[in-house]
Amino acid sequence: MSQLVSEGERPTLPGYPSADSSPAVPGEKPELVFGVRDWAAVACASGLALWWCAAVDGLMLSSLLVLCGGFALTVAILGFFVCALALRGRGARLTRGSALMLAAVVVLAGVPAVTSDTSVRACNALVLAAACMLEYLLLSGCADDVALRASGALSAVGFFLRSQFAHLTHPLRALVRSGRGRASERRAALLSVIAACAVLCVVLPLLMRADAIFGSDLERVFSWMGEDFGTNVVRLARFVLVTLVASSLLVSLVHGDGARTLAPGGRVRAASVAAVLPALVILDAVYLAFDLIQFGYLFGGARVSDAVGGYATYARSGFFELVGVAAINVCVLLVTLQARRDAPRSRAVDAAQLALLALTLVMDASAAWRMGLYIHVFGLSELRAFTLLGMVAIAVVVVLCAVRVLSTRFPLYPVVLGFLLALWCAFALSGVDARVASFDVDGYLSGSIETIDVGYLASLSDDALPALERLADEDPSMAAEVRGQMNEREVYGDVWVGVRGRCWATDSLPGLLTQH
Repeated sequence: MSQLVSEGERPTLPGYPSADSSPAVPGEKPELVFGVRDWAAVACASGLALWWCAAVDGLMLSSLLVLCGGFALTVAILGFFVCALALRGRGARLTRGSALMLAAVVVLAGVPAVTSDTSVRACNALVLAAACMLEYLLLSGCADDVALRASGALSAVGFFLRSQFAHLTHPLRALVRSGRGRASERRAALLSVIAACAVLCVVLPLLMRADAIFGSDLERVFSWMGEDFGTNVVRLARFVLVTLVASSLLVSLVHGDGARTLAPGGRVRAASVAAVLPALVILDAVYLAFDLIQFGYLFGGARVSDAVGGYATYARSGFFELVGVAAINVCVLLVTLQARRDAPRSRAVDAAQLALLALTLVMDASAAWRMGLYIHVFGLSELRAFTLLGMVAIAVVVVLCAVRVLSTRFPLYPVVLGFLLALWCAFALSGVDARVASFDVDGYLSGSIETIDVGYLASLSDDALPALERLADEDPSMAAEVRGQMNEREVYGDVWVGVRGRCWATDSLPGLLTQH
């Protein structure tokens, strides 16, 4: 990373040049200072870029790997933060927030290496990206009370995007900056070689097309690299680009650029009681009527008309919709809390907010009840497992919101963030596909589940295969169907079959160990 040091700015970190580089002439740009740690950041970035480009040898695979995950993604994420901590050195003063977030990043980064469940990997990629950007902001010197607040996520995303380009060209500028004697000559010679290589990258493909004999001879020269000349040029350009972006990120982090991220200034006018209370009362009234029906028909077992399919059909439907409404209610509550965070407390607003939370809990319980009845008959699926996860998350967040309504000093956002990260880590590392398949197979073998969808279980990731093999062994009548689905799976593969055929980096660590 490079740093523009001018008079009045904070001093550089240990290991950086301390000479005053402020301009001698007004209007002149300050000298670019590129210290030892800056070059160390470039070296670390080169190593990370080499790993990334070697593991994912293809332009399209770079974007797919983020969703596919795999062992390579785990190593890349962990390697980046190891380099960041090493480069920060004594400047890496881990606060409680940054230490806990770093632990969450480590666990989240390990998910792609231990599971081959593509759905979990895709969702984990989004959670991991958010956690990495937030931890990056914290390690860069941002205060906990700024990063771990409602607007902290937006600040983290903005800072991460800016940091990718803030020091992108500084290593090249440092190489060609003015110098004296042999140092100046070496930099000039290096610049000349780089310029010639850049021109050749454009000229040689044109010459190869212009003359077939020249093209074939040049192809033989580059044949030892295993690919044609154009492919290797693309690889080199990709490596350089990834190196520059990674070095820019590391340099921004090393210099503590995140310390400049401040909380939004100025006090926002708090929403009045009249702006919040009517909406809450209307919602409470509608949800109260809905919950009374739940107590009378769903929980109370009152007779349900055949017009809606009877009690069985009535009870085993609507859980997805209820989870969605409960999630919307939580968002409404958070908005009202944020809108009135600086306003004097109102007992009427507090009562309406608590009523909304209580009614939301009843809706969440209704969704869980319905889901339980449905799973008891039709078995578990990956989507139903995700829905159960959402029910648990909503229930705990509702309780935490109630604590915040009763105690204005309760740090709601950091606690909710920590809980949601912990809940997702436990869920992602639990082996969702394996548990879904085991649940359905156990239920079918015991007779509690009437039918089992072997085709669906075979479409899951490799984690579900042991349960299918157990089904074939313990129920000979299902052996033929299981073997047929397994053979079809081997022929067509899963959603990432094309990627797996070309890229070992998408495999999980257990899969790599069993293959070798």
